[in-house]
Amino acid sequence: MLTSVITLTIDMWQYDNLAFATQATARYVAMHGRNCIQDGSSCTLTVADVVSYLSARGIALDNGKANVTLQSTTASTVCNPLSICAGNTAQFPVASDNGVNFDVTVKVTYPVTNPFAMFWPGVGSVAFRPVNLYAVSRQRIVF
Repeated sequence: MLTSVITLTIDMWQYDNLAFATQATARYVAMHGRNCIQDGSSCTLTVADVVSYLSARGIALDNGKANVTLQSTTASTVCNPLSICAGNTAQFPVASDNGVNFDVTVKVTYPVTNPFAMFWPGVGSVAFRPVNLYAVSRQRIVF
């Protein structure tokens, strides 16, 4: 039982971190629209920039397990798992969707398993199937 409680606690921490990282990443993208200027130059983002930001905030998440979908108005990029998009130099959001008042959406799923079922009376043999945690955040581009 103690193992299940500890595992459940870790799962809840991962879910909280997943939700935080997803929201922070969507906010980050929304602040880097077409009109954003930083140090005298444009501050448009690539897919690699976005997943790197998400990865840095998702300290409780394994990049090899997290599945991410980055959506703008007319395009989407799927990183399944997150780690495969680390070198993606495509602009996100695409130029046509990178203006003020366009929405960007970041969706993340993350599988977790918990051994609690093996302690349930009368269950018999137990297969540990993952449960997917899910977080989504949509933000409007402001610059």
